[in-house]
Amino acid sequence: MLSNSAGDVPTLRDCLRAAKAVSASPNSKRVMATVRPRAVGGVVRDRSPLALILYVAALDRRLVWQGIDGFALLEPPPVRPGRTRWWGARHWLLNLADRHWPATMMLAPSLLAFVVALAMTPFPALRLTAVLIAAAPLLWITFLMTGGLVRQVFVRDSSHSDAVALRLLSGENWTMSLFHQDNHQRDDELFDRVRARLLELISRDVRSFGDESGLTFQEAHITGRLVCLHDGVTSDRARSRLAERHPDTTWIEGARFSVSDFPTRRGDAEKGPLRLLSFGRFYVLCVGAVVLILALMLYWGELSACAQRTCAAPVDSYGDAVIWMAYRLVYQEPPGLTAVSANATAWGWMMGLLLPMTAAVVLVASVRKAGQLRRVAVRYNGGSAKARLLVVAVTEVECSAIIDVFEAYTNRTAEVDYELSVPVFRLGPVSDVEVFLVQAGDAGSVDVAAVPRVAGDAIRDLKPSCAVITGICYGLKPKEQDFRQILVSSRIRDLDHAKMLQSGDMIVSQDRGEVVSPSPRLLQAAKTAKRQWERENNVPVHFGQMLSWNKLVNAELVVSDLRERYPDAIGGDMEGTGFYAAVRWAGIEGILIKAISDFGQEKDDSHQRPAAVNAARYVLHLVKVGALTNVGGRRDAGPTGRG
Repeated sequence: MLSNSAGDVPTLRDCLRAAKAVSASPNSKRVMATVRPRAVGGVVRDRSPLALILYVAALDRRLVWQGIDGFALLEPPPVRPGRTRWWGARHWLLNLADRHWPATMMLAPSLLAFVVALAMTPFPALRLTAVLIAAAPLLWITFLMTGGLVRQVFVRDSSHSDAVALRLLSGENWTMSLFHQDNHQRDDELFDRVRARLLELISRDVRSFGDESGLTFQEAHITGRLVCLHDGVTSDRARSRLAERHPDTTWIEGARFSVSDFPTRRGDAEKGPLRLLSFGRFYVLCVGAVVLILALMLYWGELSACAQRTCAAPVDSYGDAVIWMAYRLVYQEPPGLTAVSANATAWGWMMGLLLPMTAAVVLVASVRKAGQLRRVAVRYNGGSAKARLLVVAVTEVECSAIIDVFEAYTNRTAEVDYELSVPVFRLGPVSDVEVFLVQAGDAGSVDVAAVPRVAGDAIRDLKPSCAVITGICYGLKPKEQDFRQILVSSRIRDLDHAKMLQSGDMIVSQDRGEVVSPSPRLLQAAKTAKRQWERENNVPVHFGQMLSWNKLVNAELVVSDLRERYPDAIGGDMEGTGFYAAVRWAGIEGILIKAISDFGQEKDDSHQRPAAVNAARYVLHLVKVGALTNVGGRRDAGPTGRG
């Protein structure tokens, strides 16, 4: 086999050399324990040797390969969309052995010994040798079962809650379990290749799933996440570099893994099953192997016993021996079968003990796992974002203020997604809420790039739980209000729809527009968060009716007329009605939160930036305190049938 170290697909020889490089790294023990953790029983490893893991991953393109001195290993969710790619029988067998290494370690020696012993059965001179060969795997399985049970009952692993949380996260996210780079100047390059490869793998899986299912994913985008295992990084320098580059990915203080967000990905992998009783299933598998081996030994004993005397209901085949063992497992005598050998009583007694032992193991495993999941729920509350928030802005001042406020808080750069119907800024997750920002191209509500069209397109693509329009507005109560104070709509009155009448020599306008109310839950959340906000920031928040008019107000007479006609109004803007039309049509919850930059007369720009910042900070405050986490329902993008 020719070596291809510089290529993108390494050979088995390359993988052997790469495994040696990992073993020689400063953190090799910790890395090996991460990539090859102990199985549920704790006696054997959960994965195959590292060289085999790397080789199988390379065939499946999950190994991001720069060479012997630089590579990263990606692990998929347990359930992936699309059929697993076929690379040949050898790859299938190697992958099966790797993914089920504990079963391989238990069954492969037992099966080999079983076949050899069975082949010796016709030769009486080899019976003793066959018994010894069959007894060896029985002792091995007994060791696995006993060792696993002892660890389950008596050994408590303080880090196991992290492992359970990792399985919860890995059930729906890809995992980077190994990161090795000898040249520190190429750390960023390798991680960039990890990002690119991850998006490639997800796209491949989703395309395969669509082809098999007759589905097409029409611009279905969600936030992608990669779970990065800190202990899988072979050098402290590389781990520090990744943490420096992605400071927002820390899952929880002191945790040994982080969650790195990616811009977009098409479709979504199904959530994989969490193995709640993994040790219990492993134990049952061992019991099955014990039954088969004991049945073989019983069969040999019955052949010898019945050769010396006449047996009325002989156990004269291996199938009869298995049936006899199965009945004895539940304390029953099989009809038409009578075991007469000297060892039959001992085998039957052993089978009678297996049932209560198995029940005890399953009970212990269930109790332990339930406790672990409870600890995970307390320590790792959230797992992935529960809600999505779409923030809508119009002017450059408003948009830049929102981006600056969220970037300062998350310590990450907002990423722009141009693949959606409209460009969207991804501001990152905050308190279990994924935050997105869209900027309308025109002020008001009637132009082609105004709020209704832009917000509607963004809502359709992102499927947010709720939406907020924020930015600047004018106030209508200068005696009670001041510049930069925050206004939240409890109602919005549409001033554009009106009936024009003539009364004598005068034109009279009669309102015909709606008076709409925001989401009750969002309004209540904003009111509840007001007290803490005002105590910490000394910026008042006013709630009341907002006027929405597709006209820029900058005249004292107009403002006086508005105050006279709408004495309850606290302020006004140009986009409120259009925003509410978009969220109502989409069936999601929405609210208007803006700050005063002027009072509808003698306008200047001096207060626009501070007002926009205050409004953005109040939206961030609502997200931080969790006021928006459980508002609305997650509206995941999904496929549509291809007709």
